[in-house]
Amino acid sequence: MSNLAFSAVQRGTSPSIEIRQISDLPELDRFEEEWHRLAEQGHQPQPFNSHAWVRAYLEHRLHRNERWICLMAFLDGRLIGVLPLIIRRVRRLGVRGVVVATPHDDQTTTVDVLARSGDELTVVPLLINAAMSAAPDCFVLELKRLPIDSPTLAATRRAFRGRELQIASGLGSYLPIGADFSKYRSSLSRNFRSNLSKAANKIATHAVEFTIKRGSAATVDDLDEFMKVEAASWKGPEQTAILRRPDLVRFYLSLTRGLSRAGWLEWHIMRMDGRVIAVNLAIAVRSRLVVWKLGYDEMFSKLSPGSLLFEHVVSEAYANGVTEIDLTSDELWYDNWRMNKRRYQSLEVYPQGLRARLFGYWPRRLSLFLLRVPVPRAITLGLRRLRGSRS
Repeated sequence: MSNLAFSAVQRGTSPSIEIRQISDLPELDRFEEEWHRLAEQGHQPQPFNSHAWVRAYLEHRLHRNERWICLMAFLDGRLIGVLPLIIRRVRRLGVRGVVVATPHDDQTTTVDVLARSGDELTVVPLLINAAMSAAPDCFVLELKRLPIDSPTLAATRRAFRGRELQIASGLGSYLPIGADFSKYRSSLSRNFRSNLSKAANKIATHAVEFTIKRGSAATVDDLDEFMKVEAASWKGPEQTAILRRPDLVRFYLSLTRGLSRAGWLEWHIMRMDGRVIAVNLAIAVRSRLVVWKLGYDEMFSKLSPGSLLFEHVVSEAYANGVTEIDLTSDELWYDNWRMNKRRYQSLEVYPQGLRARLFGYWPRRLSLFLLRVPVPRAITLGLRRLRGSRS
């Protein structure tokens, strides 16, 4: 529990909506099933909004000077909104305060405000206002990298005009799935199709098996195999593979257990002559498939196992009613598959009052303006100091 002064229960403008604050993992686990049902029904359901992902982050990814709370909105006892928050103490020009943010790092890229579909314009402002009240010395509330069509962006623009900033936060790639895989494959470049065919011909003399595990068949048991294959890729020598970092092993153990319980976990596996040479860790939510981690054994790179496995996954998506394959990031090789681009926006909401204006909103507005014009290095460094450092 943070040593900040928090209010345990708050009520919004609608007397039947109650906001509860939770700061204990066992208490959070009481709402696991209800939370996942809510996440499945939301706009463009994201695995990062799930109880499984948020819980794994809160247990394994916090920094030493951070605390967490989770705000939950209930309507007549039914969960209709969730906002997990990380609270970090900072100092700006000698003034102490906190920055409040949704979970975000290189393993958790897009945690949005979760609200029941149709209730976003009511629930999102209530949860954000509750966050401000829970941290009265807050300089800013940050929500990193939200999809451009997130209802949170529209709701905050409407409710917090003059106190919110929306900042471009890069692109992600996704593949809309239509009705005819053969037509889609024919739309790929001739050179890329030729490379896929050559790779298929090279492995034709071997016993090759593609397996997709989903539902009750997808469990944490396959995580070890995935981590071994990923460590055998280019990530291994660079020490970026999960298996090389005990903190990430713990995170993914917790994450895949939770995703499996929710029924969202998928494993995509390619074997050749009985040996696993490529594995994808994926998450299926409703008709969306998020391919989160891809790994293949570098020893077999000349056979293009990653591409052949992904082609099989796309083919299966066409056959099984998937409407979109989302890779969330933007890599050059995605262009081979003629993926669409989705824009992301980071959102910052500032509390009312002179303090947040002086040490939050206006310095941020100025720094964003100066990014577009040449400025002396001393001014840039000064603005960075003003934005605050961890203490």
